[in-house]
Amino acid sequence: IASCLVGSEMCIRDRFMAIISLFWFCKNLPHIPVITYIGRYSLVVLGTHSMVLGPVRRMVFSLVDNSYGSSWLVFAIAVLIEVLIIIPVMIRLFPKFTAQNELIKSHSH
Repeated sequence: IASCLVGSEMCIRDRFMAIISLFWFCKNLPHIPVITYIGRYSLVVLGTHSMVLGPVRRMVFSLVDNSYGSSWLVFAIAVLIEVLIIIPVMIRLFPKFTAQNELIKSHSH
């Protein structure tokens, strides 16, 4: 039970750090294109981040010690996966969900 609690606490800490970091970046660096891009598709990130963070966390923590720096590495890798893979796939497969009206073909006659 103790090891589960420690893992759970690390999970909560990592998610909290990621959310706070993203808020800080959005507030203090609003004109960086990648931040604007993530902000536009925040619903995609919100809906998929837990599926991305779990495997990334396991991979990183199997390679390096669980420390403050490794948590930042998890965050950075997760952001890259979201920006380079998840968001583009979601835009292509689910244009209505991502509010990409220009990608939805009209069936008007």
